[in-house]
Amino acid sequence: MRGGVCVVAVAAGLTLTAGASAIDSTIVPGRGIGNVKLGMTLPQVERVLGKDHIVNTETIVDDARYRELAWNFSTWTVGFLRRGFDWRVVQVETTLSPQRTASGIGVSSPFKRVVKNYPHVFCNGIYSTWGPNYTRRWETSLILVDRSAFTAFAVKPSTYGDGKSTWRVYAVIVQQAVPGHTSLTPSSYRCSPGWRERGRP
Repeated sequence: MRGGVCVVAVAAGLTLTAGASAIDSTIVPGRGIGNVKLGMTLPQVERVLGKDHIVNTETIVDDARYRELAWNFSTWTVGFLRRGFDWRVVQVETTLSPQRTASGIGVSSPFKRVVKNYPHVFCNGIYSTWGPNYTRRWETSLILVDRSAFTAFAVKPSTYGDGKSTWRVYAVIVQQAVPGHTSLTPSSYRCSPGWRERGRP
């Protein structure tokens, strides 16, 4: 992700890491993606994805330092909040199609299939940065709330510029609710009436 909660991360010339086991695992809404889970430390994540990463962004959230790292050409991004001496995972994002939930939802899944499998999702926008000076992104996300965590299925038209084409997931984000940051919480942005049946915003 760009700047914290962006759906599109800054690309870089990285080589694939040896942590392929994470790519073969499942998206668990409200918990994590693959073998990367909310609450893990930086060394634990590096054991899964490797140490070959770049820093996408750094900022302050509710008096705590936030840092987002990217792996494998930014197909994986992980956000960490520093608490005491430890950096702990508060956000995980993937743009890899093999990553799926137990019901088969992931990148490239149709908008309507997400709604069918998760009838309690709400339609909302997301933010591109963490901290008080956040920036609004208007890309649509179908958001599932699981206690103190959020799972966002970011969607866009499968044909660029054609809003009437099939809308599909292009990124999945699992994020812990953090004081001082409102990325995936409800806002004034809403899809127009009938979005569930229509399968697009």
